[in-house]
Amino acid sequence: MNAPTGPLAPLRDAGAVNLRDLGGVRTGDGRRVRTGRLLRCDYPAFAEGPAGADVVARSGLRTVVDLRLEEEIGVECPPWTALGIDHRQVSLVSGRGDSWHAGYARYLVHRPQHVVEAVRLLMELPGPALFHCAAGKDRTGVVAALLLKALDVPDEEVTADYVRTAEVLPTIMTRLLGHEYYQRILARTTLEDQTPTARNIGELLAHLAEAGGAERWLLDHGLPEETLAAFRAAMLE
Repeated sequence: MNAPTGPLAPLRDAGAVNLRDLGGVRTGDGRRVRTGRLLRCDYPAFAEGPAGADVVARSGLRTVVDLRLEEEIGVECPPWTALGIDHRQVSLVSGRGDSWHAGYARYLVHRPQHVVEAVRLLMELPGPALFHCAAGKDRTGVVAALLLKALDVPDEEVTADYVRTAEVLPTIMTRLLGHEYYQRILARTTLEDQTPTARNIGELLAHLAEAGGAERWLLDHGLPEETLAAFRAAMLE
């Protein structure tokens, strides 16, 4: 794998764990998705501490869309305003006791307007923009899948992007379990239970296909057509 460049490089050097660029993959008609605009991540701890401001400045990061709940933000959140970052919060909720167990279609059924709002923000806001939850796996995975499918990226590429979190999941879980808040949430789960699999994301992709595809689902739930068209024009080489 080539060394990370663009906004990824300083963030990766600062120890970002589950960080990657949505770009670089091919669409169904062979076009390439541009890099350097949309980044997905777990909790962005790289922005904390005395070196945080320098890391963020060198990355060129402009916007962060936080998919976590208010309670999670109360547990930990970088000082985005002081760092000159436009921080937007759109809490995704799956409609069950917790949002850690795979069942991603629930996000599209329970408060779908929140999912569309997160996608719309990422489509419209200038890059580089980063979106994240706590592990960068479930809520982040849903939004990443919708963005990629809206660009007509094949299911196998979406799946490959999703399962990459498995490579760093032990590190993520260790960090989360250092917080009492996440200890309570994860008390009845295991590393195996949390491991992302093709089946997890496949259920979401199947749900979208049954709804007529990601484009149709997004438009039917309020995404403006002009937003989708401008996003495609900006993101496809």
